[in-house]
Amino acid sequence: MKAELSETLSYLISGKVRNFYARIISALQHAVSSTIPYMAVSLKNRAYVMYHNPEWLEQAPFNEVLATVEHEAIHIIQGHIPRALELFSRITGEKDLQRAYRVMPIATDMACNSLLGKSNPWILRPENIKEWVVADQAPYNLPCHRSLEWYFNTMMLRDKASEESKKKQEKGIPDHGDGGEFHEHMKQMQQQMNQGNTPQGMKLIAHKSWEEMTKNLSPEEKQGLADEIKAKGKRVIEQAVEAHEKSHGSVPGELSEIIKKLLAPPTLPWTKILRDKVVNTKRWKWRRSVARPNRRKVGLAAEGIIDFAPFPGRSRDQSFTCAFCIDTSASMGEKDLIMALEELAGLQRADKDIEIHVLEADVNVEKEYLLTANKELQFDLCGRGGTDFNDALNRCKELKPDICFYYTDGYANKPLLTSRVHCPMVWLITPHGTTPDDDWGHVIRMVDKQL
Repeated sequence: MKAELSETLSYLISGKVRNFYARIISALQHAVSSTIPYMAVSLKNRAYVMYHNPEWLEQAPFNEVLATVEHEAIHIIQGHIPRALELFSRITGEKDLQRAYRVMPIATDMACNSLLGKSNPWILRPENIKEWVVADQAPYNLPCHRSLEWYFNTMMLRDKASEESKKKQEKGIPDHGDGGEFHEHMKQMQQQMNQGNTPQGMKLIAHKSWEEMTKNLSPEEKQGLADEIKAKGKRVIEQAVEAHEKSHGSVPGELSEIIKKLLAPPTLPWTKILRDKVVNTKRWKWRRSVARPNRRKVGLAAEGIIDFAPFPGRSRDQSFTCAFCIDTSASMGEKDLIMALEELAGLQRADKDIEIHVLEADVNVEKEYLLTANKELQFDLCGRGGTDFNDALNRCKELKPDICFYYTDGYANKPLLTSRVHCPMVWLITPHGTTPDDDWGHVIRMVDKQL
């Protein structure tokens, strides 16, 4: 096959083929690169850019070009780059950042190739499977068709556990882990991807490295870039859908629901509501402090008209304390728990002065820690027993937060009247959950808009 990328894309979106994926790629900026083996979608000057290697394009079989075009388009459609940036914005420790750089390219491609296998089933054949990262293949052995966030969080925990297992083995400490086997595999994959010298390495991240893409960005800047890129990706998809429909083409069935959610009219996210509540409440909180005396009152006091003590004064208290309870009972599915952590991370970013007491509870509070804007969210949830709200709420009463949130599916007895907190109460209900108490608290039902 000898063709320029523009000629290839023109053919793929012609009346004869009408490939929707190619319309996505056609809408991006294009650049030639000899440092990537195949194709890559990345960022340049805060915009999507499609890189390709012309030497590979000249000799590649047509079905491989087609699958690679669709692979990169799926990254755009599923918003993998802005979603990855959001995940990176929550990680602060250098060691965990390096782990995230190692895990992210594999997580994004697992999510991508689950969908790609529907339109290109040949990539799943035994002779080809080693060239494409597929979740249910060794050494990963994970279920297909999960979200990027699920794959990322799962492999972050597995890589960390494997590394700890290796350290114990080296020290001669008894351990039931894998002795570092998975951790060493991930390190090897990272090295091969950086060098681009293996088939998987070439198909995995023929992308600019995540480390290079995010270096020198603060968590707030990563989140800001994610929001900006997400909006640009949405515009690209809107234009592609419009052009494809005008050519009498149809969007692939496996994409229709994803695109429908993506292009749905915007709704006010609950995190914005909470963010406004956090900021507005701070306007009315005061604390005693040494403050500058009121000159008028000082003058009246000097004339003997009033009694006036200039100290102490008061100043605005910029802190805001939340209690965030997570129902970790057995009725809460993995997807529900991942959504809980995502929403908790959104609340964490709401304000630089926020303090969040995180309580993980089933019947009892199984784990508690303090989360601030600069501390790292803990992904290892504890619990999975029955459900009872009272122990967590009684602990919240002791903490005396400014507001209390309880993320739950609601399947338990309503809390006792004596367990009610003395602050605003918000129930965050999973998409398929039920309201636990109709007589108390504000209810926000979560919407599953996961791509």
